[in-house]
Amino acid sequence: MEYYQNALNLFKAKKYDKAAKAFQKAIDRKNETFKSLAGLSESLGIIGEKEKQAEVNKIAESISITTNRIDIFYKSYGDFYSEIKDYDKAILFYETAIHINRNYSNAYHNLALVYYEKKEYDKAIEYCNMSARLNPRDDTIYNTLGIIYTDMKEYDKAIESYRKMILINPKDEYPYNGLGNVYTLLGDYDTAVQYYKKAIEINPRFEYPYNGIGIIYKDFLKDYVKAIEYFKKSIKVKPYFDLPYLNLADIYKEKSEFKNAISNYKKYLDINNNSNNNESVLFKLAECYKNIKDYDNAIECYKKLLKINPKNENAFDSLGKIYNIIGRKDKSIQTFKKAIKLAPDNPYLYNNIANVYVELSNYKEAVNYYKKSIELFSNKFNLESKL
Repeated sequence: MEYYQNALNLFKAKKYDKAAKAFQKAIDRKNETFKSLAGLSESLGIIGEKEKQAEVNKIAESISITTNRIDIFYKSYGDFYSEIKDYDKAILFYETAIHINRNYSNAYHNLALVYYEKKEYDKAIEYCNMSARLNPRDDTIYNTLGIIYTDMKEYDKAIESYRKMILINPKDEYPYNGLGNVYTLLGDYDTAVQYYKKAIEINPRFEYPYNGIGIIYKDFLKDYVKAIEYFKKSIKVKPYFDLPYLNLADIYKEKSEFKNAISNYKKYLDINNNSNNNESVLFKLAECYKNIKDYDNAIECYKKLLKINPKNENAFDSLGKIYNIIGRKDKSIQTFKKAIKLAPDNPYLYNNIANVYVELSNYKEAVNYYKKSIELFSNKFNLESKL
């Protein structure tokens, strides 16, 4: 698995030349052969090696015919595209696998997982149920159903799914962790902790329940000492699990321990460099740097954030404040104007740019922006009064 996983990580990092070589190595080692062939084909296509890509596709089809498992070939290609989050291609390959083999339970299940990622929950449930009818002893299907129903806030159905899973395999740690998640959302923290601890009892190397208990202490019981203890336990059993680093960083930021917060935010980002959540994490990291007066790193974080989302007016606002602090007044004004363009009804932005003009002794511009700020505050106050 490690050869394929290494290649997949390189592909996700958009290092396609290196990924192609790594996928070839995985194929040579007979490690996840079909998925590695899919990865090699996709990598070659991206770097413009169309002839080599065509050769790889022919080899893959030839192997699938020789082994008489064309359905596995298509399902494996679906798995690869699912892992790189190209869900439309994944669906196409899974549906082809199912068309070839109507009894392919795993293909139905993996197709359900894709629809779950697309938040098309009804289809996800439909394909889970199809998979369960074909293989009713596959407990992982009920875990997927539990996750889907939890996201849909249908907690009774989620609990029912996890309990079905336990009936099939009482020694599986996942349903107990799932029940811990559900009871946390229901606000029954004592029951949630009991289920998390049961998951840990079954598998002390399972990282998720430690993180789950940590969240209860962090977000609901406000016991940061206990929360830190459990997040660190989660990291100890799996150092590359990203969420406890983020949770620890949030605690340290709340406690104004900014250097510890920075260290943990950076570890989270190192592990999870392709996450959609990075925008908010970069904002928090920038705030920490700003609080210790490390303005260069704060600016760098805001710039990275704005590459992810060029329409984040809060990042422009914060960046404008930093440029003002370090004496780059013109840059500060320019940045505040970008924020105003994105959020023209935000009175604070006009106030902030007015302050810079005051420091530049440009009182005429300052007055204009203060007036606009007052006007917007007044409009906001009158609207709230009517409500």
